[in-house]
Amino acid sequence: MLREEKDSLLPIPEESFEAVRIAQATANSLSLVRFQTNDYSVPTRYAHRSITIVASVDAVRLICNEELIASHSRQWGREQHTFDPVHYLALLETKPGGFDHAKPLEEWELPVCFGILRRKLNAEGHHPREFIRVLRLLENHSLTALKAAVQFGLERNIVDADALRLIVEYQQEEPVGMFLLNGRPHLKQVRVATTTVSAYQSLLNERLAIDDLDKTNPCGRVTRKEIRNDQQRAVETSPENLTASDYSERMRENRLSLRSGEH
Repeated sequence: MLREEKDSLLPIPEESFEAVRIAQATANSLSLVRFQTNDYSVPTRYAHRSITIVASVDAVRLICNEELIASHSRQWGREQHTFDPVHYLALLETKPGGFDHAKPLEEWELPVCFGILRRKLNAEGHHPREFIRVLRLLENHSLTALKAAVQFGLERNIVDADALRLIVEYQQEEPVGMFLLNGRPHLKQVRVATTTVSAYQSLLNERLAIDDLDKTNPCGRVTRKEIRNDQQRAVETSPENLTASDYSERMRENRLSLRSGEH
């Protein structure tokens, strides 16, 4: 019987079945989303927004407009609140006075180097907002990466948020692989001419040449296009010997001869 029905059976799905429960909810004014008597935080900018909840056995994922905005371990008790402190840093940056009293941050345990950084910022007279700006780097970087950047900065007396951002980004950059010509014989035939630095001097003298020609030839103004055409001809003629004075003199002669022919 199985042999006869085998040809009619559907193939096994390529994607495994995901055992999840999907629900809809709205984030409240505290940026909390309620699912089965428990609350889970989302970034404050999503307060009062419609949120899709995807709950599995061990995790709760919160989605807004098809974008994953938060993920928490699932709570199986009742009336529990699960906060991600990073979700509230943007709001606290505008109200830094509430940083030490904010409930979402009560159980946040940061590495020791962050406490040292905060005391150093206070000692140097930085605004309390500066420390929050450092913590906001956790929105795009892991705690491990930021910890390494803070330790690196403290060793060099670097404490401001912008500098630490550059440090953490630099430490996470992947090295660029060396470009080899092996297997690219057509590129071995390419030769790049050596740049003549004196050719760039003409750009610095363009304004001067225009002013001089206007003074010596009041019959008509010289266009920028004419100047650049003469620059190109002069550079192609003898770029290695072209000087600023030679360029100005050549431009003056060419323009005067041109204007004489027109009038």
